[in-house]
Amino acid sequence: DYLIDFAKSFHPDLSWERAEVLKKFMDLKGESKVGALSKGQQARLKLVIGLARNADLMLLDEPLAGIDPPSRARILQALVGEFRQEHQTLIISTHEVKEAEPIFDHVVFLCEGKVALQGNAEALRDSTGHSMEELFGEVLE
Repeated sequence: DYLIDFAKSFHPDLSWERAEVLKKFMDLKGESKVGALSKGQQARLKLVIGLARNADLMLLDEPLAGIDPPSRARILQALVGEFRQEHQTLIISTHEVKEAEPIFDHVVFLCEGKVALQGNAEALRDSTGHSMEELFGEVLE
């Protein structure tokens, strides 16, 4: 499998078995060369490589960039559901607050490089009566 071999050459801690499951979930074909993949396929490959590694902390910077809208919700749910390892913490940096809101446990909103608002997502929703998207908009005003 060319894609997984390519990734494993850079990341020795990558789990081949986990990468295979993720690759199927992301609908990627192993015979393709990385350069021949579309932007969306490359974005999904990056997620496969990241999630197949045995890392306690994962920083995902704009993980939905380049991924088609119908796939986004399914991928987000999988990130915190079936593909999240027990010991793993995910930090997601995104401007796609509306789409990612269902998976937030804790949020930190930055404005001009400074923390403008942070806290437990559910507690913030309860105390303000606003969604994370609304709070994000208020922070940016």
